[in-house]
Amino acid sequence: DLRTDAEQGRIYLPQEDLARFGYSEHDLLTQTYSSAFTELMRFQCNRARAYYRKASHAAEQLPVEDRRALTVAEIMRGVYARILDRIERSEYRVYDARVGLAPPYRLAIATGIWLRSLLPG
Repeated sequence: DLRTDAEQGRIYLPQEDLARFGYSEHDLLTQTYSSAFTELMRFQCNRARAYYRKASHAAEQLPVEDRRALTVAEIMRGVYARILDRIERSEYRVYDARVGLAPPYRLAIATGIWLRSLLPG
């Protein structure tokens, strides 16, 4: 949660990414929106999705019983992918309000992934 971290003076985004997009620590800590911020967030979302794809591809290569052991990780991926969708739809307005999912929606995602994990192959 970028807003909460900024409010507590914490920065977890890589310095090289901030520099690459011309978005300063001061900008982050003061929760400043700009075109640099938008490009930085777009990059971070794309990076996260690339990691999710790599993880899913790697999991698909495993035997079924090993894939089932990763069900909780897949549920987390599913939830966080939906949160990324919302961040993107909000045009990266993450300082305005916390972006999340209601518990029933999280439960629906978890149930769907869990049920798919029970299918053979």
